[in-house]
Amino acid sequence: MRKSVRMDPLQNVAPGQKCTLIVPVGLTYDQIIFKYAGVTLDQIQNVTLKLNSKSEQQWPSLGTMKVLNDYYKRHEETGMITWHFNTPELFELGEQRLTGLGTHGLGTITIEMFISADATAPVIEAFAVQSEAQEPGLITKIREFPVSFSTSGQQLISNLPTAGERIKAIHLIKSDVSKFDMTVDSVNVFDLDKDVIEAFQRNHGRVPQTASATHIDFCLEGDPAQSLTTMGIQSLQMRPTIETQGNMTVLVEYLGAALQGI
Repeated sequence: MRKSVRMDPLQNVAPGQKCTLIVPVGLTYDQIIFKYAGVTLDQIQNVTLKLNSKSEQQWPSLGTMKVLNDYYKRHEETGMITWHFNTPELFELGEQRLTGLGTHGLGTITIEMFISADATAPVIEAFAVQSEAQEPGLITKIREFPVSFSTSGQQLISNLPTAGERIKAIHLIKSDVSKFDMTVDSVNVFDLDKDVIEAFQRNHGRVPQTASATHIDFCLEGDPAQSLTTMGIQSLQMRPTIETQGNMTVLVEYLGAALQGI
């Protein structure tokens, strides 16, 4: 049976401080729920999951995590945010559980986050759903790539790592992306306006977060085999068209082996 447990208190929860959750090793984590008060999700920043001190997920903030949860139609309670290790939007139950965070044999697991100095009186509690023990295997790796553009119009992003992991989805965190093109080894694999991208996504039960992001989702049918393999790729070039200059965060969901690759 699964265990549903309260985790030990986070250390150093205070405005302007980095706080840490020590995650006990042994069992597999299906999800961790954070219950919060006196702080907003956007004020909980630079969130990092580390296995044996290796960063495996990097989030600009828990507010960004909520953007993805809302896109995938993952339910959220007011005052709570769920960190999903299982992947509920995949079609088969076995595939959903494949990315659970197995911890058997690991030395340490930590979740680190910085609390903005303008938080009022932050309180954060953590709760976990755990299943049977297994060693780390396939996980979802979250990688953050900040970019900045000095002009509007079509831009080029060509520095995404291609180390063999599969790309499940790419999320462009900027409100005014109007079009997206992608070529892989000079072959055009994606070329759509944003409204058409979102129409396809709604047809498959997604909820595009139009005001926050543009989502490039390779697994709309819930089949991880449709993810974009980077094995052997020499060139991956993305060309988003933006309406205004400024900053963008490219958030990539990779499927890969824990403690290996990128």
